[in-house]
Amino acid sequence: ESIRIWAAIFVFLRYVRLLLLSGGFLERSRVVSLGLCYALCPWDGVGFFWIAQRVHAFQAWTASGLSFDRLIHYHAHPPSLSDKVLVIAYCDNLNVASTDPAAVNGVKDRVVAHLTGLGFGVHEETSASVLSTSLGYDIDGRRGIISALSGNLEKVILAFEWLSWRPRINGRHVEVLIGHAIHILLLRRELLGIFRSLYDFIYDRYESRQRLWPAAAREAFWISQLLRLSFADIR
Repeated sequence: ESIRIWAAIFVFLRYVRLLLLSGGFLERSRVVSLGLCYALCPWDGVGFFWIAQRVHAFQAWTASGLSFDRLIHYHAHPPSLSDKVLVIAYCDNLNVASTDPAAVNGVKDRVVAHLTGLGFGVHEETSASVLSTSLGYDIDGRRGIISALSGNLEKVILAFEWLSWRPRINGRHVEVLIGHAIHILLLRRELLGIFRSLYDFIYDRYESRQRLWPAAAREAFWISQLLRLSFADIR
């Protein structure tokens, strides 16, 4: 048993070392000591998600040949397209955007070749198109509209209509529904302010089932009617 544990720790440290080096935010001389710290500190999927995001963003930017201001990241406002290429790297998803399809394909091909050369698998690769789907959203370059996938949107609307009938439910299940709605409402963030009583219900009745409060049911009805307005006009 102890051999298996130490073998797992060894593989874990080698994997962390590879990710830290590939991410470009640590020097080789510091990786060994930091790896030992990781072995002693609590670690979970969130940490690996963060490292994977850093690795992917750094390597995609490196291969693209673009300046750093063309990489969309959470430290800065997104730059203007204005006939230039943007790289959007989110965990294991890569999006390349431009008004020039040849430029999009050129950057995409360089990044794919680079990631493949590093040993990362690349799949579901598509060429430049004015219509695309990414991370649960439909992107219509002809109209300049980003919206939730129609199939997902209708399911969430029906779920909140049902919730407005005040079913017997616990807060944990309401939390799941709100999570799906938030993904859609990120396109129209002012609508996120509707949730109040629903959050209180989640907190007070997380595990116990009871009829949804009238105030929470009203919010569910409002959301069911407003979800179709949640889209972004990028023009």
